[in-house]
Amino acid sequence: PLGHHCREQHAAPLLTRRPQGVLADFAPSVPPLVPALVVQCVTEVETRGLAEVGAAAAGLPGVPWGCRASRGSAVLLSPFSPHPQTGLYRVPGAEQLVREWKQRLLRAGEAPPALGAVADVHVLCGVLKDFLRGLQEPLVTFSLHAAFLQAAGEGRARRADIPDEAACSAALCHVVTKLPPANRDTLAFLMLHLLR
Repeated sequence: PLGHHCREQHAAPLLTRRPQGVLADFAPSVPPLVPALVVQCVTEVETRGLAEVGAAAAGLPGVPWGCRASRGSAVLLSPFSPHPQTGLYRVPGAEQLVREWKQRLLRAGEAPPALGAVADVHVLCGVLKDFLRGLQEPLVTFSLHAAFLQAAGEGRARRADIPDEAACSAALCHVVTKLPPANRDTLAFLMLHLLR
């Protein structure tokens, strides 16, 4: 599966490219095209344990509300979270630590830092969110944002062109195929993460 392959591919070095580019600038040269920073943060968050709850949104930037799994979005919780009803990605990490760890990961080269040294899982979540937020082009690209919202059924009461859930799923799949490869692979990787 995509998640397993990404972890194998990024077991060692993180890419060291200038921040603020597009997602492809940080992706490896061979598929799946998921940036190492994303893989490492997600892997560490999942290593610490997650609990799925209800249908509240997890709050990752660059993913429109309409891009929820049909089962509902998962709220990701730390098993020892001081905010048991708050999604893991909704609780901010300490800003200074988020910036420091993001820079460490982006500059890591052949020896990536051990993310187990980050005491607060919310810092890791903050690094991931800050990385996605800082891209010049979001995960769901500017040019496809409206198409994603339409495909997801935003304003369905006004639109008769997407009549039911099956049509909505087909429309979303079609729009996903139009994403740049690194965006598509990263979106798939993150959606699998959010479903766990």
